[in-house]
Amino acid sequence: MKVFLQIFLAQFFGFIFVKGCQLSGYESGICVDSTNYLKDISFCQGYLYTNICIPLERVVWPTYTTNARDSYIKNVFIKQIEQRLISEISKGVGVILLYNNQCYYAYKQFLCQWNFPPCDIRDDQTLPICMSQCTSYYNACQSDSTSCELSYQQISPGLDSTC
Repeated sequence: MKVFLQIFLAQFFGFIFVKGCQLSGYESGICVDSTNYLKDISFCQGYLYTNICIPLERVVWPTYTTNARDSYIKNVFIKQIEQRLISEISKGVGVILLYNNQCYYAYKQFLCQWNFPPCDIRDDQTLPICMSQCTSYYNACQSDSTSCELSYQQISPGLDSTC
């Protein structure tokens, strides 16, 4: 019932009256069971927690959808992978992606979980993702994992070091 009320209020009143889980630092999402939305999440499918924060569709922003967010993440991922491969091949940057599938998949998992963060479905609150997801990405790509704490701990809801 709470979810339907939130959707109804959000459709007509936008952000003002509706509190929800956070996407990109704003309370602009709703916490759902990810299995119910897999048809809208093709790129990040298989990399998400059970309960995730997805965009709450509004009349005012009809293009701000779960599918559009998933497509955007896919495009960012492809562009960054392409740039890294070009650097590895042409500029002699450390060859990692060409021979290391772990780096590729760890980056995809971290990117997807950061953009569809876990949430508490009872309270509709965003939860931090596991610090291990960030460190596994940095370690698999042979980077210094201190960037996890410096970069991602400062962005709400941050990283959870207990899981």
